[in-house]
Amino acid sequence: RPLGCPLSPMVDDGFGDDNSFFRLKAIGFGGRNVPILAQNENGPCPLLAIANVLLLRGSIDVHPDRPQVSYEELVELVGDYLLTSNQGANLADFSAEVAANHAQNLTDCMALFPSLERGLDVNVRFSGCADFEYTAEHIVFDLCRVRMLHGWVVDKQDRDAARVIGSCTYNQLIEKV
Repeated sequence: RPLGCPLSPMVDDGFGDDNSFFRLKAIGFGGRNVPILAQNENGPCPLLAIANVLLLRGSIDVHPDRPQVSYEELVELVGDYLLTSNQGANLADFSAEVAANHAQNLTDCMALFPSLERGLDVNVRFSGCADFEYTAEHIVFDLCRVRMLHGWVVDKQDRDAARVIGSCTYNQLIEKV
């Protein structure tokens, strides 16, 4: 059973900002019908990506009759998942210092939620699809156990480009130009 309570069906009263809602679309995945969230006009939304991974995993749940989910409800769903999946027995085998550090990571993670509606500051490395310069925003993905990947990888067969780019990040290359 997914963590947290599923959101109940919502009545659309015609009020509210359309940009603060994400429409739901049902897809077949892993032999079941799963609602996923569609991007609205606001552009990139890392929180939406995290929520869709959690929906596909069955870690969070949205009632299948829901036409849409508000940003606030999405924050609540993912926040509940974060708190539930990162507490208790998981930390029982660790020292008080490690447990305190983990609690601080959760606090820092929750503080980042408002910025996740607008986008995410990432600095990719072109050496591999999982290579990034670590930023504070990565903690949300880490604590949700969602692996971040990108498609900006230099073709190793293009030796000249590979030599010039090396292990530089996007920002380092922009500075060179």
